[in-house]
Amino acid sequence: MRALRLRSYLGVPLLVSGKALGVITFIAAESGRLYTEADLELAEDLAHRAGVAIDNARLYEELREADRRKEEFL
Repeated sequence: MRALRLRSYLGVPLLVSGKALGVITFIAAESGRLYTEADLELAEDLAHRAGVAIDNARLYEELREADRRKEEFL
């Protein structure tokens, strides 16, 4: 990381249904920018929204599969 001359770093958990799926990472190097508390809040909001979107996609796929099984049964 020192070789890349990183100036600022944010890592926020990506939670899906209350479970950690991964981490969203933000890194600033050449610009010299330093992340602020406001940036952290924005990153956390983005991670939350991504988690909701992933969870909704999973639920939609489960619904489609249940519908397929129902049609197959009928």
